[in-house]
Amino acid sequence: MKNALRSLAGLLLVACGDSGAAGESQVGSTSGSGGTEVGSSTDESIGSSGTGTTVPTGGDDPGVPDMGPSGPPPVDYVIVTTDPLAAAAQRIADYRGETGHVVAVLRVGEIIGAATDPATASEAIRERVRGYHDLRDPERAMFLLLVGDADDSGTVDATTIPTSTYELVLESVPAAQVITTDHRYADLDDDDLPELAVGRLPADSEAAVDAYLAKVKAAEAEAIVGPWNRRINMFAGSYGQGPLVDSLIEKLVNAVLDEISYDFDITMTYASQDSPYVYVPEDFSDQVYARINEGSLLVSYIGHGSADSFDQLIWSGVPYPILDLNALDKLNITHRSPIVTLIACAMGAFDQGESVSEVLLADPRGPAAVLSSTEDSDVYPNTIFVRELGLAITGERPATAGEAFMRAKQRVISQSDSLRAQIDNAFGLTTSDADLDALRRSHLYMYTLFGDPALQIRYPGRADVTATPDDVAAGGMLKVEVSAPGLSGAQVRVALESPRSQILHPLVPVPADGELGRDEAILANYAAANDKSVAVVVAPLADGALVTELAVPPGLPAGTYHVKVYADAGVDDAFGSTAVHVK
Repeated sequence: MKNALRSLAGLLLVACGDSGAAGESQVGSTSGSGGTEVGSSTDESIGSSGTGTTVPTGGDDPGVPDMGPSGPPPVDYVIVTTDPLAAAAQRIADYRGETGHVVAVLRVGEIIGAATDPATASEAIRERVRGYHDLRDPERAMFLLLVGDADDSGTVDATTIPTSTYELVLESVPAAQVITTDHRYADLDDDDLPELAVGRLPADSEAAVDAYLAKVKAAEAEAIVGPWNRRINMFAGSYGQGPLVDSLIEKLVNAVLDEISYDFDITMTYASQDSPYVYVPEDFSDQVYARINEGSLLVSYIGHGSADSFDQLIWSGVPYPILDLNALDKLNITHRSPIVTLIACAMGAFDQGESVSEVLLADPRGPAAVLSSTEDSDVYPNTIFVRELGLAITGERPATAGEAFMRAKQRVISQSDSLRAQIDNAFGLTTSDADLDALRRSHLYMYTLFGDPALQIRYPGRADVTATPDDVAAGGMLKVEVSAPGLSGAQVRVALESPRSQILHPLVPVPADGELGRDEAILANYAAANDKSVAVVVAPLADGALVTELAVPPGLPAGTYHVKVYADAGVDDAFGSTAVHVK
């Protein structure tokens, strides 16, 4: 039995591999008003711009910024830039000053001097960032943006921003896994947990930096109200490790999805021939592009991956791409640019050439933030990371992408509850407690944010929802009361929805390949699986309030359901939900 469990462990800990995937794997600043030359470390003037500030960083102590006789507010946004990109990085600083941040710009060449060893150079940068962190306002989040790419040659200079390394050592594996990471810049006290939000813009030209800044500005411009503000689009690859392992993973993922606040809508596109969430294989990649293009709060991929490719859908032995990166011209995001998370192996391996994450981030039509792993990742910590990221974004609702990822990483280590215990117990059958802890901590180092950590996240406003009775019989009526003060003339969609792990709408048999009606059946099942609504009413909001009735369908299976509300007033929106029990 023990040997069988060990064999199962080997399968569970594979999140990439042979799955049909196609690929192999300074100081100085310009003040807002003074016009100080980038790279000056001796000017001690203070500059201010808008509600934010860009400060020079001279002084006697190279580890602590000089704030002048009275000083500006403490720095909350640090940019570390390669020397060739300093002027473009300053334009990001100017923009962030306009959005209320106090910004310091540091040049790599000024920080590292003649150092060529990556460990020495990265520690020098880390020490300078620590100086700002020590003087921070504890009531404000702190951000670090690294502007520039890394180099895989083993040496550093002023044209690259060095990474650090972390060694994953497991009792069950003889050789350590060396992980390329930016996480040490966030962990300033060496306890593995991040103290600030860190992102990297792996650009190699001023034009690339400027193009990215334009994308950020567009993403943060006045948002268009619509259902995309509460939408999370997920797509997943099949692990292909056999019925036992795949069913365990699917069960855990379903449990995670059921936890996510029902204020939000979630769609799933799943690359498994036997799943009702699968799409027509020949059009699978196009559908993933369509989901991205329709706009959403978040797009999340879970499955196998590599530095240059997504997994594939294997349909009757024939491979089809989940997302064809050779068809990036199909990217055309409308309404809202999503944050993209890639929970898979090595899709953020930015130190080994141009990774998937870099390709998506650099495309002017692509997302403004991508989270992905720099190395081969594992199923167990990936499951936890998906869960904690989802709860951080939808439960805590932080204001920025960097804070969302920082809090998710903190939760990976600190969170303890019944579902976490279930996940730990499932994988603990085959893995020691020490190895489980090592795997969790290693993935804090693997996962990297590509893009501006201060990228703003807009959520709809809050609508208070009550439904009575909260224990209703199938075929009965629910009285739903909605309060959304400040919204005028809004149309309100009120829906009763099943749990995300359930499919209540009827599914149809899928004909064999080559038979008539195959595609129509796949599309019908895909729509039915993603439609969780069992009753819907649309009514106007009057003076910020609505009272309506919702008919519970007769014959509805007993269980917990959710009354979901979305109010669209054209310029503002609001959402909310509440649980009810159907008996």
